[in-house]
Amino acid sequence: MWPHVFVLQFKRWIYGPGGMTKETRIVHLPDILEDLPNDGIARYMLRSIIAHEGVAGKGHYIAMVKCPWSGHWIVGDDSMTTHNPAYVQRHLNNAYMVFYERIHF
Repeated sequence: MWPHVFVLQFKRWIYGPGGMTKETRIVHLPDILEDLPNDGIARYMLRSIIAHEGVAGKGHYIAMVKCPWSGHWIVGDDSMTTHNPAYVQRHLNNAYMVFYERIHF
């Protein structure tokens, strides 16, 4: 049986002879995860994302949470919170960790 919260962490740091670099490929995240290898009944909804802004060795992490009542994304960036759609979209593709919650249908 799949867990209630399904967490994925993406490898964003590459270590090589020249030191550490950041993997910057865009990650496309579906709102709903389904068709998982099991009995065919587990479905997950994207609920939260942690993204890194900056370069390897410098920068900071940003948390984004999807409000279950409104469906809007709320961004926590140090001492600021916002639900500006353009700001959210810019960081959605920079995911470092994602959290999916199991939903029942």
